[in-house]
Amino acid sequence: REATKKMERCGMSDVYITNAEAEEVLRSNALPNKGQNVFLVAASTYWGPPGGDKPDFFHIWAATPLVAEAASVKMLYACTHDGVWLESASFELVKVVKEFSLYSLTFEGRFPVEFVLVMENDCGKFYDNNGGYGVNYRLRPYQGFASNIIVSNPTGRDEGSRLINVFPDIIPFKIVSGSRTPTLTRRTPDVAPINLCRRNSSERTEAKEHHQSAQYQ
Repeated sequence: REATKKMERCGMSDVYITNAEAEEVLRSNALPNKGQNVFLVAASTYWGPPGGDKPDFFHIWAATPLVAEAASVKMLYACTHDGVWLESASFELVKVVKEFSLYSLTFEGRFPVEFVLVMENDCGKFYDNNGGYGVNYRLRPYQGFASNIIVSNPTGRDEGSRLINVFPDIIPFKIVSGSRTPTLTRRTPDVAPINLCRRNSSERTEAKEHHQSAQYQ
């Protein structure tokens, strides 16, 4: 709640992902790693330049299938690409969404440049390292806003017409001023989003068991 108030004071509430929006993405079929034992749902960050006038934040949501019976969900991260890997505090359970548990973490401390998710249960540890592509999830220092989700209302109509744009990676973007509603411009135009309409958010995909090994050092 305190973080939300800070975003509102700085005019950043339009790019601040909520638990409800993360839940809606989890209910959709837009997530490429949904069959894993742990997977990224949403990430939202502002990593500004040193001494900037906006507060830095990093919020992340993850999910696990209920059948996995997760004992804990955490983030393993490094603050430099050749640095020591550290372990975050445990994610907090937000709610159960159909066959999944949705977790969230408000990260505190020095921001990571790369990270993976780890879920532990009685069978061991399972990882989400960006779908097994060997590049992990990455953040760019001092690049401002970045997210794998952008909520927009391109038609200007009612709340139900808003779209959630889901990207296959955490990408930086900028806010173009000059209107009451900020315009969000992606800095990597070659990455195409999946537009998830709120009115079609009841679509489901079945969870599949998938044991994923981490590709971190």
